Amino acid sequence: MRRLVRDLDAWNEIGLFALAVATLAAALVYWSQRQVIALQKQEASDKAEAFEKYKKESDLRMTVANEGIALANARAEEAKAESAQANERAAQAQLELEKLKAAQAPWDFSGEKRAIFVKSLRSQPRGKILIMYTSADGTRASDFADALNRVLKTELGFDVWGYIGPFTSAGPSPLVGIELSMTDDSSRSLRDALGAAFQNIGIDTRLAKGSGTASEANQVVIAIGIKPSKR
Repeated sequence: MRRLVRDLDAWNEIGLFALAVATLAAALVYWSQRQVIALQKQEASDKAEAFEKYKKESDLRMTVANEGIALANARAEEAKAESAQANERAAQAQLELEKLKAAQAPWDFSGEKRAIFVKSLRSQPRGKILIMYTSADGTRASDFADALNRVLKTELGFDVWGYIGPFTSAGPSPLVGIELSMTDDSSRSLRDALGAAFQNIGIDTRLAKGSGTASEANQVVIAIGIKPSKR
């Protein structure tokens, strides 16, 4: 009987021990699960924090990049405007250079224009002509006067006065362009024909009635002034 009681006590103790071990094991499992959950929460928090930091840094880099792009675009527009202004100045300078060249160029009495001039006067009755040139335009006016003399006298057979000399304008400014004058009405048709011939090659003339420089009666005077810049 006593042995049976001892055996029961032993089994009770074993049962209590087993229960304690099970309780401890359960506590350890609970603790470990809590640790895992805590670590997971911490990891999730760290990842969220890292993501927010990355997002802020990315936003900052994007803002800096956008500002850089805007600055580059602004500088590009400034450079474009400066380039346009430079091109405009260059074009203006080129235009002024062309005007200067045109103003300094000789009278255009090239082969084609010369042929048109001759054709315009081929059927005109021959008359007396006096050619003069302004001293204000020197060699250029003198060369054109010589070229006209060769055409009118040699090719067309007009009675051109033998001396081609310079003249000085009586007014405050020298003559510009060509002036055609006549001594009397009998020379009007020749004067007008010469004006039309010059007009056909793009040279405007001024027609005058009287001439104080004519050396003979029934004579048309061709006065060559300073070459206009457009001719």
